[in-house]
Amino acid sequence: MSTHPPLSRAKRWLGLVLIATAQ
Repeated sequence: MSTHPPLSRAKRWLGLVLIATAQ
């Protein structure tokens, strides 16, 4: 799997944003 879909990246980014917003 050389090219991974943006979904994985988006999910990771969403998590980071959620944590940043929760703080």
